[in-house]
Amino acid sequence: MTSTYIKKRIRATTSFAGIVIALLVWVIAEDARLLPRSEFPSLSSTASAFLAQFQSASFVSALAATLSTWAVGLAVALAISLLIGSFLGSSARAFRSSWLIVEFLKPIPPVALIPLALLLYGTSFWMPTGLIIFGTVWPLLVHVIAGIRGVDPVALDSSRAYRLTRRHTLRYLILPSVLPSLMTGLRIAGSLGLAIAVTAELIGGSTGLGNFVALDESASKYAPMYAVIIFTGLIGIAINSLFKFLSRKIVPWHHERFGASL
Repeated sequence: MTSTYIKKRIRATTSFAGIVIALLVWVIAEDARLLPRSEFPSLSSTASAFLAQFQSASFVSALAATLSTWAVGLAVALAISLLIGSFLGSSARAFRSSWLIVEFLKPIPPVALIPLALLLYGTSFWMPTGLIIFGTVWPLLVHVIAGIRGVDPVALDSSRAYRLTRRHTLRYLILPSVLPSLMTGLRIAGSLGLAIAVTAELIGGSTGLGNFVALDESASKYAPMYAVIIFTGLIGIAINSLFKFLSRKIVPWHHERFGASL
């Protein structure tokens, strides 16, 4: 117990030290004039702009738009991956016949599909949402399939020998085997979905934090622009921490075994 607490404190201290070092580098680069003042504002002006954003109704509206598209896109991708992944993971023939298609579609960057998404949905809610679904479904699908295919075949044979019902087999054997892999996929897809949402808004002009950055850049308001970029990074950290916390609560046995690496 003491050793786990010490490790957590060391990780927290290391993370805090990394932030302090990054801020010190910013201040040193600013004082040494290594960066042009016109495009790179001072740390103090960026911090002031960061705090001022929360008093702006347009910023709050953009934040809500980004988070709503992220949440809907991730939820739809999760549902699709569970449905298709359960079928592909439980059928060796279906897995072999479809894996080439998955490997072909998986590397396609969602950014490359922004022109197509704009043609189909314009700058509406479904433009970034559709890109989030496409980009996040693959890591979720791969982890669902890996989790199902990783179920111990001896345990499955034992469940059949003891004539367990499908409900009990699913609850006590398959779900505990799939959940650790699924939670890992959610952590990856969560951060990836946020990046896709902001990029789609930035390039496609849809309402959200990405469009907020584009408008500030076009108006040469660099301090607010960097403030929004920093805030987006903090949201990414919060999303990753949230899924990490949920993973510890949902699959505690997995963290007891691999906690140091998770």
